[in-house]
Order: sequence, then C-alpha cells, then structure tokens
Amino acid sequence: MSLAIHHALRTSERATLRHSTPPYATLRHPCHPTTSVSPVPPHLLVDFKLPLAVLPRAILSATTSVGGATDLRRRRISANRGPCGSFLCALLHVKFRGVCYGNASNCPQIDVYEQDMAENEGFTMSNCFRIIVEMKRTAGWFWAVALMVAGSGITGWADDPPKDLVAIGGRWYVGPSDTPNYFYKDGDRYIDLFSYHRKDSNQDGIDNVRLRHDSQFLIMESQGYPNHPTAVFPNSGNPNTIRVQNFTFRLPLVPKLAGKITRLPMGPIGTALNGVVFFNPYEMAGMNAVEGYSEVWLDSCCGHPQQTGVYHYHKYPNCVKSPFKDDGKQHSPILGFAFDGFPLYGPYESEGVMAKDLTKSAALDVCNGHFDEVRGYHYHVTPGRFPYVLGGYAGVVESSNNRGLRGGQTGALVDNTQQGENRMDKVITTVRPGTASRGKTHTIEFELKPENGLRRRVPTEKPNWVQIGPYEATSIKREGNIVSAEIKISDDAPLGVLFDCHIEFVEDGRGGPIVFKKNDVFRVVE
Repeated sequence: MSLAIHHALRTSERATLRHSTPPYATLRHPCHPTTSVSPVPPHLLVDFKLPLAVLPRAILSATTSVGGATDLRRRRISANRGPCGSFLCALLHVKFRGVCYGNASNCPQIDVYEQDMAENEGFTMSNCFRIIVEMKRTAGWFWAVALMVAGSGITGWADDPPKDLVAIGGRWYVGPSDTPNYFYKDGDRYIDLFSYHRKDSNQDGIDNVRLRHDSQFLIMESQGYPNHPTAVFPNSGNPNTIRVQNFTFRLPLVPKLAGKITRLPMGPIGTALNGVVFFNPYEMAGMNAVEGYSEVWLDSCCGHPQQTGVYHYHKYPNCVKSPFKDDGKQHSPILGFAFDGFPLYGPYESEGVMAKDLTKSAALDVCNGHFDEVRGYHYHVTPGRFPYVLGGYAGVVESSNNRGLRGGQTGALVDNTQQGENRMDKVITTVRPGTASRGKTHTIEFELKPENGLRRRVPTEKPNWVQIGPYEATSIKREGNIVSAEIKISDDAPLGVLFDCHIEFVEDGRGGPIVFKKNDVFRVVE
C-alpha cells in the first residue's frame, strides 16, 4: 500500500469502491538532495512522503512543561539503511526549553543527543535529518501530540506512559485532546492504535472510527468502511456493493475469561483497528468460506461485502495498517479486538515463529488464543489454518455487539471444509517472481490460461486493475497471456506472510468487472 493516504472514489451510482493517492510533497534529505526522507518518528523508516495538507510541520511524540521547567522524555527510534550509511539509533532524547507557539524567534531550543552506532565513522543522525516539532498548548502543558501525519500509517509508542495519560481500565489509557487519543498498554509499550484509522476514507465528512468510553467499555463508532485498496464491487465474483455502515461496538476495558466458550455468531465477531469487521470462517450456508469447495471470492485484502453491503474479513487481513511493522522478528502487533475485549494479534509469536506452530503449553487453544506473561490472554490470526481469525470467545462477551450473541450458544467452531477444488475459474496460473523486497518497485508477471475461464470469458485486452495484497499496480501491460505489472512494495510491508492477488477487466454489462484471483502467491522479504 502506498504510504500516502488512500481515498475512496465513487466509481458508479452503486457506490463501488476504488482508492487513489492524493497529491503529496516530499521532504529532501540534507545529505542527498535527491532522496526523500522523514523526520524519523518512532518506528518509521527513513523514507516517506508527506501529504500537502500537513506541511510544513510534522509532529513528534514528546511532552514538555511550561515556565522554563525541563521535562526530559525518552523515545526509541528505529532506522534502517539510509542514504548516509547503515546505522542504528539506540536512544533519542529531546529536551524543550521555554515557550514557543507561532513565533520562530521564541521557539524553544531543541537538544538532540544520540548514542551513535554508525558503521560509517563520524556519521551522526543530526546531520542527516531535521526534527520539526509542532507544539500545542493544553491546560498548562505543552503537549506534542503522538504522530498524526496523514498517510504515514505509523502510530506513536513509548516505554514509559506519556504524560497526562489517564488510566480508564485494564490496559487502556486516554490522553488530553479535543479528540481523545486512546493508548493500549501492549506489554511494556503504550501504543496509539487508532489515530491513523480515524481518517475519512469515503470523504463524507465523518471519520472512519470515532472513540469514547464509559466506566466499562471502550465504545467504537465505525462506518465499517475499508481504508485500503479493494476490488470494485459488485463484480463477477461477488454481486454485492460496499456500503457505509453505522456500527457501535462496546469493547470491555477489563476483559475477563469465561468458564465456557461462547460460540461465534454469523455476522460481526470483532473489529479490526480500521473499524472493518471480522466474520467467522463460514459462508452464508454455514460452510468454510476460506478453503475447499465452498470457498468464496475474497479480494486481495481478504475481504468482500455481504448482501447488506458490510465489507468484512474472513481471514488474516494483511492490508490493515498495524501500529508497527510486522517483520517476523518479534511478536506481531495488534490488528483488532474480539467482542470479549481481548486483542487479536498478527501471525507471529516471536522471531521466525508463527503462533499457529506453537506446541505444548504455548499452543493456541480452540479459540485461537493463548496466554503469555507480557500480554495476558490474547488471540492470533492463523494464516492457512482454520479458524483463521477466531474459533470462539474465551472471554465474557458483550452481547450488544451482535444480536446473534443473545442466545448464549456455546462451543468452539468445527472445521467443516469440503474437500475438492473451489468453483472459481483458475485463470491465473503463475505469478513470478514469488518474492520481492520492501521499499522497491518490482515488475511482476501473471501468466493467464484463458481456456480456464469457464464461468466468464477472459477478455483479450489488458486488465485495468492488478493487486497483490494491499499493493496495486502503477502500470499494466499485456503480451499474449502474460500480464506485466509494476508494483511498489512499501517500506512497512509485513514480512514472510503469503499474499493473494486479483486482476480486474472492464465490466461486460453483466454486473461489474470481470475478476480472477489466485491465493497465496507472493511474499515480501527483506
């Protein structure tokens, strides 16, 4: 996915969905003027682009008090190979003095100290980028807000709780703001999970996600509208249209394990950070929607709309922007929450180890969850293994989130995969290469076999859309049965997990574009 924000465009009266990238400006690297860079906030690699709407300021997460007193805050910075050389930054200390707002002559001095581990002798971070801080005054404090640069897709975190955070229950905290920022204590880190996902994807003047809380719940109001590229719906694989929803979900602030497993209902069973809902692994008739004969058509982001227009995920949604990179070198970040309040994490348990492969006491239970001393009880997605997202609720579920929960049915789901090939046309036979590196543009070839288009004829022209996971093609060519697409892989792409792909041809008058897909064809590597 491009790091610039994707906006939804209405492509027809049926409100079909496509996303595009707005104009952007670029910060230039002082060492190499031809190279674009960021001010390097937490867990952001050196290269990224800033939308015009947020220039000229970027926002660095930190706090400082007024009246000359000095508050020294500590932030971790991670960096990769930049144009000035390969380096690691251990600690960055930012110290503010005095008062500054809107007048450059009164701006506080900013002292930057770094423990430089540069491989290149004499290199320091401060001669390779600038830090720009916007300060906002709030009730006697200057609060430099956690990273809110539209399109960066990265949220702030700290080892110590940022000042002025208020505990509201369990692992949840709220910070002072006109639009409160909610932080979740994930192990020893305080993470702003939702700021990126609040953006107004469908440009109707309403944020995708709106948050508040009471004494028992974090209350999420959501439009259920994807903030990543999707297929155009309806299409030849799905006759439904993505529609804006009006969800209100209540997530228990202090989730509690129950004495029995609550069965997952049909419809929403939890929510991703972007407000798009998870469904259980069954299709409408109660069979496995993800694998086997009854597999349904999901786009490259693992979602599709049902009859009332609810776009939803049945399996690991690798297009959901997580709060930090899922590089397979640590425990995966949070992707969302189940309706019992327990968090749902990505696929990795630790470096090179997926949670689905754990054994003995560490193994996932039938609900797809387990306990560790850092995070307590939590769930994991399990790519390629039933139940993919959740198998049941291990906790006390909030029944107001889905009417299907009011019956109190119990028990974990059972894998009822029907053996045999699914009924979708196997038009895409090969995708090559099957791997690509982060931060680069790659030429990907798709080999087609038109005679396999049994349900729909394969057009002879080139596709008008090609997508692998969250990454759409910037240019498309076709020679015979070989489609070549230029695809840019972002710097923060999840590593090691398999992406699906799909291609779209212009509609033939029978209900939207002609679409073909292939599962598990591509992965991003270092």
